[in-house]
Amino acid sequence: LGHDALSSENGIPSAALGPFAATGGAVVLGGGEASGALYPPEPSAITESIFSCEEAARAAYSEAQLTPSDIDWWGLYDCFPICFVRAVEAVGLAPRSRGGAWVETMHGMSADGTYRPSALPVNTHGGLLAFGAPWEVPAMYNIIEACEQITGTAAQRQVEGVRRALVYGNGGIFSHSAVAILAKPVD
Repeated sequence: LGHDALSSENGIPSAALGPFAATGGAVVLGGGEASGALYPPEPSAITESIFSCEEAARAAYSEAQLTPSDIDWWGLYDCFPICFVRAVEAVGLAPRSRGGAWVETMHGMSADGTYRPSALPVNTHGGLLAFGAPWEVPAMYNIIEACEQITGTAAQRQVEGVRRALVYGNGGIFSHSAVAILAKPVD
């Protein structure tokens, strides 16, 4: 039985089950979690090794047997600018210490008013700057947007041809990270 067998009696997605089920939904290809210290160390002890996002991303890529070039859309937790920059580096959009330059380049590409979601397939839902950070829920918005991108239901935010999406969230002060890679089902 494929994943769609749960959607209807004959295994075909049914519109009667709702718009998401009718699209065939999304599947999880891989995931990773990592934890560091619950509280940040003294400022002099803050080094690259305290950040858990790289470890979580490596685990998700390994489980999914994918690399950053296989991802079509990115949902990155952006509660503070540094969190977004660190996420850009951790998931492989930019090399370590080059995340800020990547953000500047992408901003320049979109600053002329001709932004298209397919040109910058990251946080097309606006991220936390667009909807705030309600307690315990913010990373879920990335999952919802990833599913809409994968199923082609993201309306004007739609990135063309999304097959796979990576979502990332963190808790504490970089102390816990979770990454999931979602995909369009193939059966």
